[in-house]
Amino acid sequence: MRALAARGIRDVVFDLGGVLIDWDPRYLFRDRLGLEPGAVEEFLATVCTPEWHARVDAGRPFRAAAAELAARFPDRRDWIEAYCDGWADMFAGHFDDALGVVRELQQAGFAVHALSNHPADHVAWLYRRFPFMREFDTVVISGLVGVTKPNRAIYEHLRAALRQRPCVFLDDRLENVVAARDCGIEALHVASPGAVRALLGA
Repeated sequence: MRALAARGIRDVVFDLGGVLIDWDPRYLFRDRLGLEPGAVEEFLATVCTPEWHARVDAGRPFRAAAAELAARFPDRRDWIEAYCDGWADMFAGHFDDALGVVRELQQAGFAVHALSNHPADHVAWLYRRFPFMREFDTVVISGLVGVTKPNRAIYEHLRAALRQRPCVFLDDRLENVVAARDCGIEALHVASPGAVRALLGA
């Protein structure tokens, strides 16, 4: 933290899933519903794919996207509807140490912010499930601004929200880190939630 302050950086931006929050659709399909792991992996690779989910993260209503997908994959309708309705069961909680770093930054006088891909339909739920969301100085959610990481526009939105102040951004996906750097944002790759403390020198 001292190194950040010495460089004039007083703003730290966190991704949510994979950095502060433990999210994985496998928690629903494999652990909650008890479906066969291989079948779950096939479903996530061919039906509810990351590309499909990215459209939901960009603001498309969840139920409309699910209905459209079910029309294409009628034999997977039940699983698709479970993906839509079982959102809460895809979360295992938050990462204690990473959230502890957020609190330490706040106590040291840093401003902390969130930048995350997340469906607009579930933003209110996100705040109910994770009350610490209210503690961020700025929150940028892809579903509300209509564009997802790693699209350049969402980083420009963040920079405008921070009034172009220098910041450090932490994300678990390397493509998002690279895109942020291309926009002039210092970005760090969080290979595991336990790496947050070491990356920030906390």
